[in-house]
Amino acid sequence: MKILKYILIMVVLLTLYITEPMWRVHKTTEVSQIDAQMKKQQDARNNLTAKEAEELRKLEEKFGKKPDLAYKSRVPKPLQEYWDRTLKKGEFIYDDICYGLTISNKGWTTTCQYQIKNKNGSSSGLKLNTFVIKDGVVVK
Repeated sequence: MKILKYILIMVVLLTLYITEPMWRVHKTTEVSQIDAQMKKQQDARNNLTAKEAEELRKLEEKFGKKPDLAYKSRVPKPLQEYWDRTLKKGEFIYDDICYGLTISNKGWTTTCQYQIKNKNGSSSGLKLNTFVIKDGVVVK
């Protein structure tokens, strides 16, 4: 039985020795065509993001810094302040959500859907409005 174990171990070692070139990691120093193409695409992406950053800087110069958004509703903070100023006492906004800030020729634009609840508990219907924010102030 001991001899059988030794023979089995020798067979496994011989198999590993013979197949070693197939599974061993080989160092290659040449750059494949795929790697060169990937590097070229990455460089193009970096240039594109640099151009986008430059465009964003110019837009922020013209229309002010891009407004920050509230955590869950994605409502820009200047818009929340605007709603706080314009709503009557006892009214509040609920079910508010805004769709991405985009740039237009007037400023940062967003479209929001929301409902206003009155102090007596009734609510107006669902409203969908587009708001323009310039220099951190809502310009409707």
